[in-house]
Amino acid sequence: MIKTFQRGKALFIAIVLCSTVLLTNTPTLHAQASFFDLEQEISEKRSAGITVYELYTDDGEIMGYFEPLTDANIMAIAAYAATSSYNWDLNIPSKTSAKGDNVYSFVKGDTISINISQNPSGTGYASYVGLYDRDNGVYGFPENGATTTGWINGILTVGYSGHFSFAIKNASDYTIHYQGTYSF
Repeated sequence: MIKTFQRGKALFIAIVLCSTVLLTNTPTLHAQASFFDLEQEISEKRSAGITVYELYTDDGEIMGYFEPLTDANIMAIAAYAATSSYNWDLNIPSKTSAKGDNVYSFVKGDTISINISQNPSGTGYASYVGLYDRDNGVYGFPENGATTTGWINGILTVGYSGHFSFAIKNASDYTIHYQGTYSF
């Protein structure tokens, strides 16, 4: 009888401890994701005279933004220290979006340095830089901010956490060759 009582008491204590842990344990958020407000950062950059192009999905969700090199942000971009660099060398047919084969896990606020040129370039050869969201199967490109020369020394900031690939959209009527690097 005493052994049954002790087993019951031990079981009761185990249940109370497990319940306490389950009821009081809250998930830990990634520090960068919890303090990064995408829309506020875009607003602050624009207020400082920095050009920023939001990347939108077809559903209208902001996937991130692209910040080209300008006099207003040259020091910040020059100080950017990437740890991994990848090459991009691809011909993209007219009116086509292409994504890289590599898949990266990014958290909200991560940045990607971009240095991509295109050939041919100039009037009539419009292109967009962006991301492909592998989790949701959607591209994100700026509504404005097409280039006709490539993206030389710019920063792309990721707007939400997930698995992504680098992407380019050729909006022209011609096949364009894109070559360069992206780093993060």
